[in-house]
Amino acid sequence: MVTIMKKAVSLILGLCLLGGCLSCSSASEDEMLENIRSDYYEQKVVQTGRLNNEGGEISLDDVDIYAFYGSYRGTYVLSFSISAVGGGDAWLALSIFEVDDLEIDFNVEWLPDVWKDSTFYSLEEAYDNGLLTMNDLIKIKDIESELLPYR
Repeated sequence: MVTIMKKAVSLILGLCLLGGCLSCSSASEDEMLENIRSDYYEQKVVQTGRLNNEGGEISLDDVDIYAFYGSYRGTYVLSFSISAVGGGDAWLALSIFEVDDLEIDFNVEWLPDVWKDSTFYSLEEAYDNGLLTMNDLIKIKDIESELLPYR
């Protein structure tokens, strides 16, 4: 009876571990996105002395990931929103990213940042440095095309 119970417990533990591994990719991606959000806060808010609309400090809780365009060989593309900072009518303005024959329209409030190994790049820098390929940019354009009409 004890042997059967040990085998049942081992089987249950094995299935739990397997289930945990199957969900690891989403948990580790969530953790990675949280690390990137923290890097953004430290590098683009704290180190630059960026303030909110009232002239006060911006907290990490004020920084959100607005859009996630995916990860490409360890390079993450996302845009951030800072709840304590509003751009007024800036949401009406578009910024056009252009490379070769490809154009991507982004809202100027939520231009994407590219993150790789704790360093942020613009889309252009990431493309020029080989972090993103033309196929990656086409995928990003497809995602942005779906997002833009709803902004």
